[in-house]
Amino acid sequence: MQLIPSILTGLALAALACAGCQSKPPAPRLTLTGTLNYDQFVVTPGCTIEVRLDDVSRADAPAFTIAREMIDPRESAPIPFTLHYDPISVDPTHRYTVSARIRCGGDLVMTTETAYPVLTQGHPSEANLILVPVKP
Repeated sequence: MQLIPSILTGLALAALACAGCQSKPPAPRLTLTGTLNYDQFVVTPGCTIEVRLDDVSRADAPAFTIAREMIDPRESAPIPFTLHYDPISVDPTHRYTVSARIRCGGDLVMTTETAYPVLTQGHPSEANLILVPVKP
């Protein structure tokens, strides 16, 4: 019968140890907003738009994606987008760009061909992207 008091003592100690261990609220998330603009795009079933926020600081390494959103395209642009990102993932000394791509049935049909700098080094947290057709 000594087992029950030992278990209760262990549970009480665990409860005391975790008295200050309340679950922390999620870290605040920031947003990057903007619009996607394109001309003469025919929406077909199976098309998706991907918008990405990338760290492009290192010239000798591929871009590192910080945030991404998938959107269903619409007949007419502009299409608004909002990327949510963790502020701790953004280094004020790094360079960031936002870009977008439209794929239909797995094929890339439109993309941004201009770099849109955002967030750091005096750049805004909003961007209006222009997508152009990909030449076959």
